Amino acid sequence: MLAVIAIFAAFVLTALIWLGVTAIVSSWLGATVLEARLFIGPAIHMGQFQSTRLSLGLIPLGRSARLLDQVALEQAWNQELATQPEQPALDSNPTDLIEWQNRFLQGRQLFEQLPWLSRLVIILSGWLVILLLALMVLVVPQTIKRFGSPTRIPTTICWNPILPALASVRSTKP
Repeated sequence: MLAVIAIFAAFVLTALIWLGVTAIVSSWLGATVLEARLFIGPAIHMGQFQSTRLSLGLIPLGRSARLLDQVALEQAWNQELATQPEQPALDSNPTDLIEWQNRFLQGRQLFEQLPWLSRLVIILSGWLVILLLALMVLVVPQTIKRFGSPTRIPTTICWNPILPALASVRSTKP
């Protein structure tokens, strides 16, 4: 039972790390994170941090970071139209849509408007951090097991076959 709890805790920790790194890198590169969600299923709204909605799903699998993209912009536009039925249709005039988009975005960029390298970094950032974390978890204990405490880890791990032979020659001399 303790192993199951430990595996679940490790899963939640890696999901939080992935989610946090993706959200931080996204905002650092200029993308707007609309929602950061841990787990899947029906969501429980946990709060808001700046313009990001924080939520928790009920089924403990997965995580997601929803960025501001064209689909989110269209959903917001449709909600705007649904809340104002008494006005004439705003989408009949293209300038109304452009004005509304400028007002809605307020200097924020859509994910699709970012350079391709920024989009690639955002997409891969969480996975790369998890990969580095896994390598550290696997390599550091093996290194400590092989060389002892971390203070005794050599700077080079190159074995020279001449050195043991010299040590045995020196030990035979009186």
